[in-house]
Amino acid sequence: MQKINEFIESAIGKTIWNPHKRVSSEFVFEVGEKTESDRGELHFVISNCHWWLQKIDSEKRVDIVNSESEQNFIEKKISILEQKSIKQVDFDEETANTTFEFSDSLLLKVSPYGNDKLRDQWSVFTKDKVLLVKSNGTSDIQDNV
Repeated sequence: MQKINEFIESAIGKTIWNPHKRVSSEFVFEVGEKTESDRGELHFVISNCHWWLQKIDSEKRVDIVNSESEQNFIEKKISILEQKSIKQVDFDEETANTTFEFSDSLLLKVSPYGNDKLRDQWSVFTKDKVLLVKSNGTSDIQDNV
């Protein structure tokens, strides 16, 4: 957990831009200033997992969209993250669940698929490094080549 916290600490409070769907239910978003590669200082990829984008409304969580939603619906609804900021990220090593808390009472919950093979659930790319968070609760930092 400390490895994850240290890696994404620089994302806290920074603005999200260009959230969009890629293949299947995978989506990406940029955080911070635009770099020479046309990505943000941090480039987040959410993939190979179940995920739910939710709004906290009167202490109740309401689903906006999730990984099982129709493809067009994902594309349309994921844009709600545009210009929001990351407030906090909580990762549970035992369950491999992650909760991203954003401004405007938005949450992104990420969970492993289940009893299938080991997968990267989400990752964060910087100019030099990549953080890979895996479905078994482990994480790895590699060089971004």
